[in-house]
Amino acid sequence: MRQVSFLYYRDRDKEGKAKVLPYYFKDKKQERDEQLAMFRMFGAQIGKTPEEIESIIKNAENIGSISKE
Repeated sequence: MRQVSFLYYRDRDKEGKAKVLPYYFKDKKQERDEQLAMFRMFGAQIGKTPEEIESIIKNAENIGSISKE
């Protein structure tokens, strides 16, 4: 019940639309940076060099698997 009231009775703008909860949602850039950091750590753990890891990331950006920004 608390979660329902928290979501439905939160602050709203002049048009009546619910305002985004900044501490619950991450923007796309922050989420992408966190995923890339985890990927870099994983690559280092399996023995990839930093150059190989960056090459994989660039290749993924070029083919559209991940966003460039």
